[in-house]
Amino acid sequence: MRTRKRRNQRPIIVTRLGEELAFDSDRCIEILECGFLRGYGVGDGSLPAFGPVVRLDLIPDGLNAAELERFLRENGAELAGSGCRQRG
Repeated sequence: MRTRKRRNQRPIIVTRLGEELAFDSDRCIEILECGFLRGYGVGDGSLPAFGPVVRLDLIPDGLNAAELERFLRENGAELAGSGCRQRG
């Protein structure tokens, strides 16, 4: 089976209008790539036609940088979609 590599594609990111997080969405995606988005090709240029949906709108308000990073790492599977798998 041949797979096509798709370049310059990003996940679909859902946010709340006007919400400001301690990190921008690119940094949040970088953190999620470490354990939850890698299996979907994020970071290696092989995303499917429609990338995974990343639900940054589920992040609680008021988290500082350390709390946000911990929340992303602990809740990445939920944020990155039910089909995402955590690397072990």
